[in-house]
Amino acid sequence: MNKIDMIGKKYGMRTVLSEEGLDKNGAILYLCKCECGKEKIVNGSSIRKSLSCGCKNYHPSIHKLSGTRIYRIWCGILKRCFDKKSPGYKYYGARGIGVSEKWKSFPNFFNDMGHPPFGCSVERKNNNEGYSKDNCKWATIKEQNNNKRNIRKITYQGITMNMTEWANHIGTSPPALHHRIVKLGIPIELALSIPFTRSNSAKKFTGEIK
Repeated sequence: MNKIDMIGKKYGMRTVLSEEGLDKNGAILYLCKCECGKEKIVNGSSIRKSLSCGCKNYHPSIHKLSGTRIYRIWCGILKRCFDKKSPGYKYYGARGIGVSEKWKSFPNFFNDMGHPPFGCSVERKNNNEGYSKDNCKWATIKEQNNNKRNIRKITYQGITMNMTEWANHIGTSPPALHHRIVKLGIPIELALSIPFTRSNSAKKFTGEIK
């Protein structure tokens, strides 16, 4: 059976910090930290079955949101920012885009943002900063596009053109280039240099979170 990589991942209220040897049955032991602050060494099976250390701060009503869009959005943010195996990591975590300490807890994220309005997704007000209450809001696609007017003129390698001109120059469509730069927040130099092929199209870089 393949070993499950659990380091850095969160299960319910507990985050896996490190491996701590084996138990008497040969199962891997992990040091975990609960949102209440308590640290405890348990085996992997226990982590996946129990969502907290048993503390009184565990909120079953909050966990019932695990199948909702808001919970998936939060998981997507953490995955892009911290999971090096995630396809989106190089555009987020590797660029230094992180998550505030407060928002590493789902209840805190939910309390600050609430459920997403219909047709909206998370927008970072400053694409060079991470995910936090002060830097994020719910926005429609139209609002997100309007907020990106500053990149309609793009300077790259000493050449300045608008997005349509750049799309024509590199042999792709304006919507495809717009998708990379505006919706996904990919840096200009990468957006203009990654080839647009059938196996490496804009559709490959889809996702819930921007």
